[in-house]
Amino acid sequence: MNKKYLILFTVVLALTSFSCQKVTSQKEVKKKLELIFQEGDPPSLHPHRNISHIRCVSLNKLLFEGLTRINESQKAVLAGASAIEISDDKLQYTFTLRDCKWSDGKLITAYDYIDAWKDAIRPNSISLRPDLFYVIKNAKEIREGKKSISEFGAKALDEKTLKIELAYPCATFLELMANSIFTPLKNPNKEPDAFNGPFIVGKWNKTKNLILEKNPMYWDKNSISLNAIEISFVTDVTAGFYLFKKGKVDWIGHPISAISAEDEELLRKNNILKERLSTMIFWIHVNTDLFHFKSKNIRKALSYAINRSEINNYILNGANPVSYLPSNMAPFDHNFECDINKAREYFEKGLEELQISEEDFPEVEISYFTYPKMKMLAQYLKKTWSNVLNIRSRLIEKDWNSFRNAQERGEFDIGGCYETVLFPDPMDLLERLEKKNGWEKKDYEQILLSMKNALDDEKRMTLFKRSLEILNEEMPLLVLSNKIQIFAINPLLRGYYFDYTNGVDFSRAFFDNS
Repeated sequence: MNKKYLILFTVVLALTSFSCQKVTSQKEVKKKLELIFQEGDPPSLHPHRNISHIRCVSLNKLLFEGLTRINESQKAVLAGASAIEISDDKLQYTFTLRDCKWSDGKLITAYDYIDAWKDAIRPNSISLRPDLFYVIKNAKEIREGKKSISEFGAKALDEKTLKIELAYPCATFLELMANSIFTPLKNPNKEPDAFNGPFIVGKWNKTKNLILEKNPMYWDKNSISLNAIEISFVTDVTAGFYLFKKGKVDWIGHPISAISAEDEELLRKNNILKERLSTMIFWIHVNTDLFHFKSKNIRKALSYAINRSEINNYILNGANPVSYLPSNMAPFDHNFECDINKAREYFEKGLEELQISEEDFPEVEISYFTYPKMKMLAQYLKKTWSNVLNIRSRLIEKDWNSFRNAQERGEFDIGGCYETVLFPDPMDLLERLEKKNGWEKKDYEQILLSMKNALDDEKRMTLFKRSLEILNEEMPLLVLSNKIQIFAINPLLRGYYFDYTNGVDFSRAFFDNS
């Protein structure tokens, strides 16, 4: 058979199989949602320990629930709480709890919330984001060992009443409370075995699948249509796409699995691919603890050598960044231009500043995680920095969990990944850059502190803009892309929705055969 017609036949066959999936829908209403975690087993089911993993953001929405929950309109609504009182100065919040129960039938109390929160902020806690609690009075000082846990600004007045005193006014506090890190926990220092969300863990077969079952104790169980959710750990991208094509899984793509470039194009041609501009921003973390990256001129050289349009058009499928923040949070645009002459100029300035020659500049490790296009990106960076700056580098591939853990411990040279906001305020991302990877700048820290305490919106915006100006000048990291999430779904699937964390809430999902 002629090669041209063989390729055409293959594409037509693939498209036909998608068409069959649409036509042969079940007569009975489907009650089990089938998903894939391409990155494999979650590292933990504990919300304090899995919060930096995007697939776990979606998982946590199923297993846990805090005082509030984000609805389909991306608004915070009361969930574990039935009522709320807010003081005139917006510094005190008093929540009255619903009569909610753990999955083992025991009553959830205000003490369960407080015990979990205290565990997250204690100095030796392994919580990945204790800083999210710093909005509560004295939480930061407790974490740093400067104050006693008894001085924590959140207290249980009784089993049904929770009072929280803030360190500063926070306009997005109710949205923040919806984050799973603020859920109550029955045994905070152990892996969870009791849940308070719409679903519970039925069975976890390590490296194979995680089966969730509808929680009969959930306070709003009548709003839950699905009986079960099966999450398979299929790390091979081609195998995952095959399962979706055959109708054996109901979702393929971000944020829980990957799609290869070839399969993405196939989905697009068949009008199945869905796209969504997210609040995820791709940062290339540069370890400024290392001598050769302490110079901002070296970091600027790395940035000017990169062509972001090429990266976003051919590798990341993203939008060119306008800031260090997602585009919908940026108060002004910044041109992250590609200029080889400027790259060379800044590199030479950096070498002079460090008092080393080009030949003495050490070989750099470029780390990337096992995911479609990440190797392509790493190869692009290696080739570009070699051609423009004569920098020698080697590529280090790691699975996602190992990659992220190494970044959090500062055990890397250069490594890029997407960062996502965990509550709808730019402070979430801006604060992550304080003392990030060895970078520290006192006036930046002072500006963020002033932003927290600014009651006037105009003053806060002025400070906000100044913080971004410092980042543009210092470049403690390189920003590449504002992610466009791509995915495809079972055409009968309804009721799922994204929120500002870019995770998907499947808790109210259902299949519509009408």
